[in-house]
Amino acid sequence: QTPVVPGAIASVATAAPAVRVAQRLSAPVVELHQGAAPRALTPEPTTVQTTIPPQGREKLTASVGAAPPTVILRIEGVEIPADRGALVNVFLNRPDATAASGPDDPGYVGTIAVVASQAPGGVGHKHPVIRNFSFDITGKLAASLGSDNNVAVTLVPATGTGKKPDAVNLSYSRVYIATRQ
Repeated sequence: QTPVVPGAIASVATAAPAVRVAQRLSAPVVELHQGAAPRALTPEPTTVQTTIPPQGREKLTASVGAAPPTVILRIEGVEIPADRGALVNVFLNRPDATAASGPDDPGYVGTIAVVASQAPGGVGHKHPVIRNFSFDITGKLAASLGSDNNVAVTLVPATGTGKKPDAVNLSYSRVYIATRQ
């Protein structure tokens, strides 16, 4: 029999959880893309843009500078075959971003990274992987949302080496900006 050590059990029971608790988002403040059918990405950068409505600009201005960050860029319904992976860099108000643009670019907000969940041609379910991604918008980028009339989100397929991929097999359903409640 394995001896029971009460001290070890007590320390495990009192350990703080390392999981970040999900917070509710507001209704979209700015809707950039919502279509009946998913929109496919190509190896070229894709920009979706819209005008920020006055009430949206007011809400964004009120959220700037809050701690923790409260302005969120949300990309939903990112779909990719289970045997494929993808890297997509995401930029705010940088329609000129390319595969060579990266984390040092002032408009960079993050990267969508999807790792293949099965080997190419693997046995098993052939269902695509569908995920949602959220990015905190902070600092100067958040401030610009409250002062600009337009907003653009550019999705740039990447390879990790600064080069454009030969092919992309990824789509998305919705892009919007919301605030944490």
